[in-house]
Formats: sequence, structure tokens, C-alpha cells
Amino acid sequence: MHPVVLTVAGSDSCGGAGIQRDIKTFESIGVYGASCITALTAQNTEGVKKILSLPPSFVKEQIDAVFEDMRISAVKTGMLYDESIILAVVDRLKFYMPRYIVIDPVMIASTGSRLLSEDAVSSLFHKLLPMATISTPNKIEASLLSGIEIEKVKDAEKAARKIFDICKRPVLIKGGHIEKKKAVDILFDGERITHFSGERFETKVHGAGCCLASAIASYLALGNNLLSSIEKAKVFVTECISNAQHYGKGLLVW
Repeated sequence: MHPVVLTVAGSDSCGGAGIQRDIKTFESIGVYGASCITALTAQNTEGVKKILSLPPSFVKEQIDAVFEDMRISAVKTGMLYDESIILAVVDRLKFYMPRYIVIDPVMIASTGSRLLSEDAVSSLFHKLLPMATISTPNKIEASLLSGIEIEKVKDAEKAARKIFDICKRPVLIKGGHIEKKKAVDILFDGERITHFSGERFETKVHGAGCCLASAIASYLALGNNLLSSIEKAKVFVTECISNAQHYGKGLLVW
């Protein structure tokens, strides 16, 4: 049987990010995907038009239903939208204690739309991130969490250390938007900085962050260690982006 990975995230109606991207990633890598939807979005490749969050009690019900029936090898979280949903997810993760928890601290979409309310940032940082096997903020998210303006790789290294100082868990800052010839992701695990270099694409894509986090969760569930999981996920996302197309009028998807 394939390992089961649960994604706790928002739904993307154009299928490029969120729950839809996670499930596609799980299936491509070879794990079985289960899902808990936190919010519904009316969005496309050009932007998010409207968000409808689900009641925290129903978010809990979804998580309970999956854990009561299946053996979950890893959990990936994405868009959680507000503080009440974050606290509901924290409550259930503390109860079930899955072995691996990959947190993509989704705050702002690639198109610029805000996906996390401002009053929820503290709960995300101080309650959810300390539970992570690894978190995967992008440049903007890492800047907001650390208070450090990130322009170069050295800035990202400082931000990763500062985020770790608070949550005491490994953090991988995605380097797709950091200026450099290569796309360099920066990991700080509390002891050392590790760079993961890959091809840089000039075109902008929709859902790459979701794909990376769900790929890391998948490879962890398949028995890889953290470094190997990141390396494999980086290669997987690079291959996906290289095959992205204009299915809509905005960002590329695959």
C-alpha cells in the first residue's frame, strides 16, 4: 500500500495551487492523498476573486474523519486563512501527533492576494510552526515572519536563523524570488545552513510553493530523510515548472 499524506489547505478553483495541486503532486510521486479543506477560493491564474473560510469545527471534523480511518504518514498544511482555523489545526495535530508535518506558511498568493489575515500571523508563528518537521516560507513570507528584508541569499540565511530562533524547527526559505543566477533554497536546521540550487525560470508560475511542500511531505512519507526529501522535491518541482503552460490568461500552471 502507498503511504497516506494528508493536506490541510484551501481549494483553488483553477486547479493550479492549494488542495488540487497537492493531490496532483501526491499522485505523481506515488503516495495516496487525503484532504481537509480550510477555505474555498474563487480564483484563476490572474488572481483571487473571493475567499470563503469554513467553520473551524468542520475543519476539525474533516481531520478527525481521516485520522480515524487511515494511517497518516505525513501532513502538509497550506492556506489556513485565519486564527480560528490555525488553532483548530494545531489542536488536532497535537492530538494525533503525525510523524511528519510540513508547513507551507501561505500568506500571500503569487498574484499578490492576501491568503492569511493579519491577526493570524502570531498564531501561525508561535503555535503552528513549532510543530513543523520543516516549514517552507517564500521570500515575502520569510520577510514578514523574520522582519528582515530579503534581497540576497545572505539575507535569507539571516531570516532563516531568526525564524528558527523563535520556532526551534528547521526552515527552508524558497529562493525562486531571490536575485541570483540559480534558484537557491536556503535551509537552516539549527546547526548549519544548506543550499539547494536549481534552474531559475524567468516566467512566473502558479502553485510552485504548494508543490514543493507537498513533494517534501510525500518523500518523507516514502522513507527519505529530510535532506534527501528536499533534494528530490526540488528536482520534482523544477521538472513540473519546465512543463508549465498557459491554460489561463495569467500565471503558468501544469
